Amino acid sequence: MIRRLSARLIGGFLLLLLMPSSVLAYNPANAAAYADGWWNSYNLGWPVYGSDCTNFVSQAVWSGGYPMDYSANNPWYAYYNAGWHTSLSWSIVQNNRGFYLTDLPGGYVVNSFYGVKTASISGVQ
Repeated sequence: MIRRLSARLIGGFLLLLLMPSSVLAYNPANAAAYADGWWNSYNLGWPVYGSDCTNFVSQAVWSGGYPMDYSANNPWYAYYNAGWHTSLSWSIVQNNRGFYLTDLPGGYVVNSFYGVKTASISGVQ
């Protein structure tokens, strides 16, 4: 069964994903709550970068329940082991967009936010 998932406009990006419900238990309200709680400060439990938008979006999506992905062609992860290690798709916007479009079933790009529901996950060109 395919169902539409939702996360809010975060860091200038809105990502829409259609995923089989059996793949993950994504909770858009948890992603939105994370974004609402941390939009104006850094969560020091995660890596901090000067331009932190994509890292912030990844944190919110992970908080919504999407699991780290170490095996994809474009892996998506962040972990601490004697320093922070993040995949390019976790912290670099072009790679993040590519991850959502190529490694998640049903990912697609929209040209406008018009008509997209709050808390939807999609890339905007």
